[in-house]
Amino acid sequence: MSYKETVAKKKQFLQDQIPKEWIIKDVKSPSEEPNVNKYIESPEYGLLSPREIEITNYTLQELLKNQLDRKLTALEIAKAFTHRAVLVHQITNCCTELFLDHAYKQAESLDNYLIKTGELIGPFHGIPFSLKDQLNVKGVATSIGYVDKLFDVITDEDQESLLVQQLRSQGALLYMKTTVPMAMLSYDTYSTAYGYTENSLNRNYAPGGSSGGEGVVIQAKACILGIGTDIGGSLRCPAAHNGIWSLRPTTNRFSYMKVLNSFQHQEVIASTIGPMAYRLEDLVYFGEHILGDESIQWIKDPKVPPLKWQTNIEIPEKLTFAVMNWESTGIKPHPPIIRALEMVKKSLLSQGHELIEWDPPIVNTDLYKLLWDVFKIDGFKEVKDEANKSGEPVEYVFLGHEGITSAAEYWSLVAERYKFQQIINDYWLSTKAQTNTDRPIDGLLTPGWQFCALKLGESPKFNGDYSKQFNVLDLPAVQIPITKADSKIDLKDETYKPLNEDDQDNHDRYDAEFYHGANASVQLVVLERFGEEKVLKLANVVKKAVELPN
Repeated sequence: MSYKETVAKKKQFLQDQIPKEWIIKDVKSPSEEPNVNKYIESPEYGLLSPREIEITNYTLQELLKNQLDRKLTALEIAKAFTHRAVLVHQITNCCTELFLDHAYKQAESLDNYLIKTGELIGPFHGIPFSLKDQLNVKGVATSIGYVDKLFDVITDEDQESLLVQQLRSQGALLYMKTTVPMAMLSYDTYSTAYGYTENSLNRNYAPGGSSGGEGVVIQAKACILGIGTDIGGSLRCPAAHNGIWSLRPTTNRFSYMKVLNSFQHQEVIASTIGPMAYRLEDLVYFGEHILGDESIQWIKDPKVPPLKWQTNIEIPEKLTFAVMNWESTGIKPHPPIIRALEMVKKSLLSQGHELIEWDPPIVNTDLYKLLWDVFKIDGFKEVKDEANKSGEPVEYVFLGHEGITSAAEYWSLVAERYKFQQIINDYWLSTKAQTNTDRPIDGLLTPGWQFCALKLGESPKFNGDYSKQFNVLDLPAVQIPITKADSKIDLKDETYKPLNEDDQDNHDRYDAEFYHGANASVQLVVLERFGEEKVLKLANVVKKAVELPN
C-alpha cells in the first residue's frame, strides 16, 4: 500500500468514528467563518443545542459541582464535549484519533459510582481531557506524525502512558488525540499523515506546534484540559497562537513514562510533558491533583522526583521581575506582542512591583545552537528511516544534516549545557545586587513569541526565539494570553531597520489587518528548576495586575 493510500484509509477511518447525525454537510470556509467558537455556537447553523453550549462553557469547578448537586451527569458532559470535539475536528482538522465510546463507558461508570456512594471518584470526575498524539491509550493508535504509524494501535494496557492511567483512575473523560507535525519537531502543525490543522481563533492562521492540535481544541472548548509536550516551545507556541494558558514544567516533574517520542531516550535536553488549559486555575488544579499525596507519578516512574505539589506556597507582597530585552534575541516581536509586554510592565509597576532589565553574560543564539545540535545528534537519521518505511516525503528541515561521530562529541554537548545552566544561575543570583528587595529577581518576563501566528500554509521558519533557551536551561515557564491584536493600534513600523535576516523575515510577515484579533501573549519564567507552583502563583499576580478575565 502506498503512503497516499494509507493516509486516505486513515482519513476514512477517522471519519467513520463520527456519528452520522454529527457530520457537518457543508463546512464553511475560513473566510466565511474564521472563528471556531462563533461558528459552532451560532444559532444560524444549529450545530450545538443551547444545553450543549451551556455545558461546554462550564468551568472545571462548575462541572464538578453540578455533578455533585445532581444537576448534570458525567454522561451528559461526555456527550456534549464529544459532540463539540467532532465538530471542531471537522472544521479545523485537529484530531488524529476519536474514541468516543471510551468516554461514554467511563461516564456511565462514574455516574453509577456517584449514585452508589454520593461522592466523586476522584478530582477529575467527569472532566474532559484531550491528549497530544504521543500519549498511549489502549485500543488507539499513536503516530507522532508519521504515515507508517497511523495504524500502530496500542494493544496492551501495560503499554499505556502512566499519566493516561492516572487520569482515567481519577475520573477523567478521554476521547480524542490531536494532531502534531512529523516527528513533533516544528512550530506548525502539518504532516503528510494528516495535512494542515487550522487555528481555532482564526482559521486563516496556523495553530503553532508541535502540540498544535491541543491548542486548537482547548481554545475551541472541546475539552477542559489538554496534555502536551515541549522540547523547544511545543507547549508554549500553540498556547501563544491560540490564546490559551500552558505550563512548561521542569523535565520529569510530570511522568513521561510510556509516552512515545522522537529520539525516545535522548536526555541531553529532554522533552517535558505538561498541561494546557483555557484558564490559569485549571493548570494549578492539574498540578495539585496529579502530584498529590503518594502520587503514582513518583511511585511508578523512577525519573519523577517525590515532590508533592505545594498548595500553600507564599510569595512576597512586593516582587521584582526582570524583563528580557528583545534586542538580545535579534528578533523584534510583532507590535501586538510588544504592546502586551508593555501592558504587563505598566500594570505591575502600578501595583508597586519592581522591574529591572535582564542582561545575562550569554548570547541567546549560543543556547539556540546547542538545542539544534542536540536535535540533529543523529543527522535526523531516525526521522528519515521512519519516513522511508512508508515512502512519505521527508520534511525539508530534516535534510542535509550530519550527526555526531563520537561519544566525546556527545559528552561535550552535555558539558556545554551544564556550563550554560551554571552561568545563568550565577547571573540570577547576582541580580540581588540590582533589586530593592534584597533577593534575586522573582521572575522573568519575555515576549510570548515573536509573532502572533503564522499564516496557514506558510513554510514555518525554525523560530521560537523566546522559548528555546528555557529548554536548554530547563526552567519552568507559563504562557499568559494578555490581549488581542488591534489593527488601529498595532501598526507596522515602516521605518524599522531589521537587525539581521531572520529579523527581516519576521518584520515582513506582519500585516496589521490580517492579524487583527490575533492573540498576544507574554511568557513568565522562574529561575529555579521545579518551581512550577511559584511560576503559576506569579502568573496569577500578572493576571490580576492586568485585570485579565476569568
